[in-house]
Amino acid sequence: MRIKCAFIFFFLFLFPLVSFAYILPEIHLSQTDLQLSADHHYSDLLKQKSSLSNSLSFSKYEEYKKNPKLRLNKQERIAAAGFAKLLPNLEFWTYVFRLKQDILNLHEIKTNNIKNEADLLARETILSLYKSSREFKIKSWPLLHNTFIKLSKNARGYCYHYVENLKRDLGSQNWNFFTLAWVEAYSGKYREHNTLAIAKKGETIENSIIVDGWRNGSKPFWIRREDDHYPWKLYQVINNSAHKAPSSLSAAPQKAPKTEAP
Repeated sequence: MRIKCAFIFFFLFLFPLVSFAYILPEIHLSQTDLQLSADHHYSDLLKQKSSLSNSLSFSKYEEYKKNPKLRLNKQERIAAAGFAKLLPNLEFWTYVFRLKQDILNLHEIKTNNIKNEADLLARETILSLYKSSREFKIKSWPLLHNTFIKLSKNARGYCYHYVENLKRDLGSQNWNFFTLAWVEAYSGKYREHNTLAIAKKGETIENSIIVDGWRNGSKPFWIRREDDHYPWKLYQVINNSAHKAPSSLSAAPQKAPKTEAP
């Protein structure tokens, strides 16, 4: 009876949590890739997907992934291999493209310099979250993963670990048009949460984009500050810029490093 109950518990509770997240693939970017904009990559990959669909419909490809025994002709097998190679890159550049658009919307006037910096910031942010996904190997609901971390002295994957990695990957660059900040909610409480805020240079975090790698189990997630339910407050400004941060941000105290948080 106990074994039966354990199986029921696993399939009704733990299995959905374990299937909640997955480890993002490693993305290799060439020098040519780095020179092209997210808009270019996104548009080009969509065209490639459409071309492959002429030989194998995407719905049939998804069915084939679930059932590899599904019979395909030679042309369809070639297209299936093309989809398998294409889709991880399309997913990555879709994240970058969409984050870039939301970052750009922080500015009313979008000059070429602002567009270029938004492109770089979006790409490096998503790259950092991808690296964190592979480092932390979160395969379950984030709160459940936090429990696993407590059982291991060396494990990482708390929300603030994502911010530490973003700070490492983004904080050393000179961002001329954006301010990056470490923000926190419910500081010192069990519900404490930490994440990254991206604001237009000269604005406060009240008008920012919240980038949260932890919330969806390493899948890139972001939301406008005004649309989020967390009561975010500034913890510290993290970007190194040639321009001075707004007084409301630069005056914030630089606290000691986090030691434990959800």
